[in-house]
Amino acid sequence: MAAKTGFEQTQKMEQTQRQVALPSTILVGQMLEKSFEEAVQYVNDELDKNPALEMSSPEPEPNKGNESESFDGNDSTKGNDNNDYDPRNDYRNDDDAPAYLTRQGNQRGSDDEVYVPEVVEEESLYDHLTEQLNQLELTPQQRLIGDYVIGNIDGNGYLSRSAYDISYDILSRESIDVSEEQVQAVIEIIKTLDPAGIAAANLRESLLIQLRPRIASDPTSALAYKAVDRYIDDIGNRHFDRLRRALRIDDATLADVMQTIRHLNPYPGAGFTSDRTVQHAITVNPDFRVEYNEESNELEITSLNRLPELQVSESYKVASATRLPRNIAKSEKSQQKLTRNYVTRAEELITLLKIRQDTLLRVVRAIALKQKDYFITLDEAQLRPLTLSDIAPIVGSDVSVISRATKGKYIETRAGCKPFKFFFTEGMVVKKGDSDNDVEEVSTREIIKALKTLIDNEDKSKPLTDQQLTDQLNEMGYPIKRRTVAKYREERLNTPVARQRKEHIVKN
Repeated sequence: MAAKTGFEQTQKMEQTQRQVALPSTILVGQMLEKSFEEAVQYVNDELDKNPALEMSSPEPEPNKGNESESFDGNDSTKGNDNNDYDPRNDYRNDDDAPAYLTRQGNQRGSDDEVYVPEVVEEESLYDHLTEQLNQLELTPQQRLIGDYVIGNIDGNGYLSRSAYDISYDILSRESIDVSEEQVQAVIEIIKTLDPAGIAAANLRESLLIQLRPRIASDPTSALAYKAVDRYIDDIGNRHFDRLRRALRIDDATLADVMQTIRHLNPYPGAGFTSDRTVQHAITVNPDFRVEYNEESNELEITSLNRLPELQVSESYKVASATRLPRNIAKSEKSQQKLTRNYVTRAEELITLLKIRQDTLLRVVRAIALKQKDYFITLDEAQLRPLTLSDIAPIVGSDVSVISRATKGKYIETRAGCKPFKFFFTEGMVVKKGDSDNDVEEVSTREIIKALKTLIDNEDKSKPLTDQQLTDQLNEMGYPIKRRTVAKYREERLNTPVARQRKEHIVKN
């Protein structure tokens, strides 16, 4: 008879939950915001720098990842898939990231020649800020002030006029008396918009705006804030010894402070067109294709993701996981630490790319759900009023995530490549019948199309004035103001005033 030892071996199954380490929300936001070209360049840079990262095949297949899915435009549950990831819903803090993660690509992918360059309207700083302002709950007066403030932001992103000057402009042009304090309040709201540091009066204020969200959680950023606030002239003149003594820090800390400052954007308005109406011929690489299948009455969504498939080198995996003996040389320990860093960075990049693709697909599904009529008819008048906040619940992400995901991304349709933001438009309630209850919400694109039709069909010897255009649109059921008509005519249709449209008509 075997002696009892007091120990027993048993087997049992139990369900547990564990947290998986994921990239920070800052890095996810930066990857999500990259266009296709920037993402390709970023991946190529990482392949060059990280020996633990490799492509799963020698050459990326052009159509790899181009799986199509049918989408009837009525299934909103597709956008609510869980990817075991929730930190990506918060991108409000632009904390520092490693330098290799903040580089911006400036070259095209190797397969760009497949696509014919199309003329697309490049987003202006004015449009970018106005779109964000429209998402906020503001009074009509605040929106008017906001329009004037944004209109006075120069190409570098700085506000070129004071609150007093803007209040005077509004009084003289609109006959509306707004105080300097009311204008300043709207300016402070605009300073919270993307890009960080916008609407500042000068470089110093712009840098402080960018640093302010970080000072509570990052001591280096707090020192950088103090340096910019009090000693910006020393920074500009590179008086580092004087700056180090003033901040009472050593050389290593000063180096970190300067590195933090260098990562800030001195020109937050850069990267946008300065002219609201200018168009540039640029090569567009669509991220998705959306087509209507008449036979099945469904929308077919095809991913055009042509980023190379990546994997972690098996040899580096083994080397990083190997347990070293205690008496191993210090140099070998350092080498293994470096190897583990390479593996971690490689795994992080693979995760970032997957999150980027999954999020973009959810956004496209949501757009297809809301704008099915457009994809069927390709008629801009069929676009429904849609805002970023409308699809955020469908995607399952914060509005700031949707904003980043729609920047610089394109959908290929039978009518050509359209930027994601093409499908977002403001709405207006119009009367469609004799009854007071017979109303319908239409998009501003429908109104703009009606305005364009009126201008195209006008008597060119007696062009319609803005007031006449307003009256006719009102008769058609669109309750629009003359000022709005002038804005749409100038900014959206790029059409001059009536006297400049007048032609000398020779009648037989």
